[in-house]
Amino acid sequence: MTVNELQSEISRIYKEPQVSVVDYLNLAKKIPNPAEIPAHFRHLRVAFLAGYTIQGFPEVVRAMGIFHNLWIESYQAPYNQVTQEVLNPESTLYSFNPDMVYLLLDTGNILDQMHLETIITKIIERTRAEVVIFDFPEASGDGRSGELNAHLNVLTDKSKGRLHVFKAGQKPELKPYWNSKYKELGDFRFSPEVFPVLAENILRYAVARAGNPRKCLLLDLDDTLWNGVVGEIGVLEIEPFQDLQGYIASLYEKGIILAIASKNNEEDAMEVFEKRPDMILKKDHFAIWRINWQPKPLNIREIAEELNLGTSSMVFVDNSDFELEAVRRIYPEIAVMTPQKLFDFSGFHVFSLTEEDRSRGKMYTEERKRKELQSSLVSTADFLREIDLEVRIEPALEATIARISQLSQRTNQFNLTTRRYTETDVVNLMAKGWKIWTLAAKDKFGDYGIVGVCMVDPFYEPAEGYAWRIDTLLLSCRILGREVEKAFLGHVLNKARVDGVARVAAEFIPTGKNAPADPFLPNAGFYLEQETEKSKWYSWKFEREFSIPEFIRVLTA
Repeated sequence: MTVNELQSEISRIYKEPQVSVVDYLNLAKKIPNPAEIPAHFRHLRVAFLAGYTIQGFPEVVRAMGIFHNLWIESYQAPYNQVTQEVLNPESTLYSFNPDMVYLLLDTGNILDQMHLETIITKIIERTRAEVVIFDFPEASGDGRSGELNAHLNVLTDKSKGRLHVFKAGQKPELKPYWNSKYKELGDFRFSPEVFPVLAENILRYAVARAGNPRKCLLLDLDDTLWNGVVGEIGVLEIEPFQDLQGYIASLYEKGIILAIASKNNEEDAMEVFEKRPDMILKKDHFAIWRINWQPKPLNIREIAEELNLGTSSMVFVDNSDFELEAVRRIYPEIAVMTPQKLFDFSGFHVFSLTEEDRSRGKMYTEERKRKELQSSLVSTADFLREIDLEVRIEPALEATIARISQLSQRTNQFNLTTRRYTETDVVNLMAKGWKIWTLAAKDKFGDYGIVGVCMVDPFYEPAEGYAWRIDTLLLSCRILGREVEKAFLGHVLNKARVDGVARVAAEFIPTGKNAPADPFLPNAGFYLEQETEKSKWYSWKFEREFSIPEFIRVLTA
C-alpha cells in the first residue's frame, strides 16, 4: 500500500463518528518505511512513557498521524519503568532522542511532588523534546490528584513553554473510559476503545511540535454553513449553523485562512452573506471563493495557486460523501471531513500565537486589493513603485523568538536550507553568538508583519580570517515577488562589511518545495564553490557593491 493509498484509507475511517481501535491498528501495520514518505510529511520522534498499560496506543497515534501528514517514529518505554528510564542517562529514551515525550501516569506512580518534578525536569534537561503530561483525573480515588495537578501548573511555568498538560480529567468524552473494567483486566487506565479519540486529542501537540499546522479551511456552503439549499428554497428559508460558524470564526481569529469551494450560483450564495444578519461568518472573512459548478478538486487547485499555498496545508469540509471522496482521491494530503468532525480536529494547533497569526485573515484580504491594483497597471515595476513598500530589519528580540521559530518551521518555498528550529533552539543559537535578524514589511494596503528571517553563524578561517555562514535565509510566500529578498541580503552583506568579514558563505539545500529559492544566490552575484547531490555552496567576497532595489525603503534598528 502506498502512502497516498494509506492516507486516503485513514481519511475514510477518520470521518466516521465511531471507529474501532482495530481499524487503526490494522492500518498502522501498513505504514511504509521512511524512504517512501512524501516530501510534505514531517518526521517526528515520539516517546511514550506510561505507568500503566497503553499497549496499542502508540500504534493508533502513528496511524492517525498519517492523516495529519506526520510520519511518527515511536518508542514505548517498558511497562511502569518511567522513573528508571528518565533517571538513567544511558537509557533507550535518550538514545532515541525524542522530539516529543508523552507522560501517562497515575497517582500511584508518583511518590510526591518532588518525584514528579524530577521526572519532568530531567527530560527537559536531557532532550530537546516538548513534554506532554496527562493530568491526574479525580477518579484515581486516593485524593492526591488535586495536589499533583496544582504542582503541574507550577512546573509548566518553570518549563518556559516546554511542558504541556493534557487535561484528560476535564474531557467529558474520556471520563467513561477512565479506570474502567480494563484496569482489573490488564492495568489499562484508558480502555482501548477510546484510543482513537484520545489519539486525536493529543496529536495537536505533535502537529505543533512538527511545525505543520493546517493554514487554510475550505468550506462548502449548502448544508454545511447553513441548513438547506439556497438555490432551491431561497435566502430567507435557509438556517445558519451558528455553532459551527462561531467555531470557524474563532479559527479565523487565530489566523486560519478561510475559503469557499462550493457548487452554487454565486449570486445566490453571496446574497446569504449580504442579507442574513444571523450569519456569523461574513463575506470579508473569506480570502477567496470559488462558487460555481466546476468539480471541487479543480476549484481547490485554483484556490491553492492563487493563495500560493500547498494543498498539504488545507482542510476541506463538506456534508457530501461524494465531494469528500472526490477531493480525497486527488489530494490525499488534504484533511477532508464532515462539519461535525471539524470541532474535534487537532490539525490547526500551535503552541503560541503571534501577531502575524492573528492578522493573517486580514492580510489575505489586503493581498486581494494588491492584486486588483497590479492587474490595473502595465508592469510589475510600476506596481512595486506604486505600493510604497517599506521593510524594517532588526536583530532578534525576545518578543520575536516565537515568530522566528514559526517561520523556520513553516516556510518552504523561499527557504535556502529549510532547517527547522524550535524556540529553545533559537535561544540557544543566540547564546552561542549567532547573528539573527527579522524582516517586517508594510505597504499602503497594510502591514505584512514579520515575514523574513536570516540566521548567521560567525566563524574563523585560518586562510581568510573572520567569516560568516548564512545558515538560514527565508521569506514567507506572502511577500514573494516584491524583491524584498534582495533588500534583506543586501542589509546582511552591508553588516558583514562593517564587521570586517572577509567572506560570506551560503548554502542551498534543494527540497521538493524550495525551487523558487534555487536561483537566488547566483543571481545575486554569489560564486558557486562546490556542488554535491545534496547541496550547493556559494561565497560572496565583497568584490563589488550589492544593489538594493530603489523602490524599497529600508529601515534598520
